[in-house]
Amino acid sequence: MALRLKDSIEILVEKTSLYERPEHEIFRKDSADITRKIIQCLHETNSTFLPEFEDLNTTCLFWNHPFPPFRLPILWIKMPFEIDSDRVIGKLKLKTDIRHPAVDDGHLDGEILSLMFALDMNGTTAKMLHFTCTSGNRYKLSSEMSPLGNRIFYTIYANLYGENGIFKEAPIYYHFILGYKFRNDTNWYSYTSEGFVKFERPVDISKNHRLARMLSVLSKLLLNLHVYPPVAVQVSQQVMCFSIEFSEILMEAIRLCVPYAKNPRNLSAVHVKLLNWKKDDAVILSELLALFSIT
Repeated sequence: MALRLKDSIEILVEKTSLYERPEHEIFRKDSADITRKIIQCLHETNSTFLPEFEDLNTTCLFWNHPFPPFRLPILWIKMPFEIDSDRVIGKLKLKTDIRHPAVDDGHLDGEILSLMFALDMNGTTAKMLHFTCTSGNRYKLSSEMSPLGNRIFYTIYANLYGENGIFKEAPIYYHFILGYKFRNDTNWYSYTSEGFVKFERPVDISKNHRLARMLSVLSKLLLNLHVYPPVAVQVSQQVMCFSIEFSEILMEAIRLCVPYAKNPRNLSAVHVKLLNWKKDDAVILSELLALFSIT
């Protein structure tokens, strides 16, 4: 039985949101193994910085496999001491009574705190130069800190070993700034070149925003049509404001990808088929799903 185009596209979106490309599944499982090991190493060294598994895992990205599960570029850290906040010449200062390497004259020094996290992470990744995941994939980890604007960003790279020990590109990496919470304060803080700043943590960081979900679905559909990944990324971002109807966004994305396709005729045929379904406003759902290799 034929469905209206809008109804069939809604089903396609729902099924695609649950669909996982095989290579994406492997990297997702590998990143979970890597995240657990990083946290284990931090515990073993009695680090001040002990993130929760999910908080670190949501900062993860997969290179060449765009739009993994929704992520936030902030690593949330609950610090094991109390602070008081005050402003000195317009800058927010965090006072504390504890003895700690990052405390200078009774105030928390954000630069030293940032450096301490970087040193702890360098020590952790140095222990994971030959880390083997349950998938059998073997990785060499490394980390770096770098200023970007007025923020300090941290990146953890997981380079995949190929045949004969030759490195492939890093398919998995983590990229984030730090967000601190202290025992006696309900606020979250981040350190910038201007000093500490307060900000709110989202109530539910795992809840997908509609835009992120649509980007994920669109990229999966384009990849299943054998669109080159960087083109899929660029076009997906380009067309999200094209229309409020996902069917229109999808058709426009495919049209823009045709000139860059390995087989332009095949991709053009998909575009024509969707246009015909739009004209008739009648779609056989099984044909639509098969067109995008979604089961």
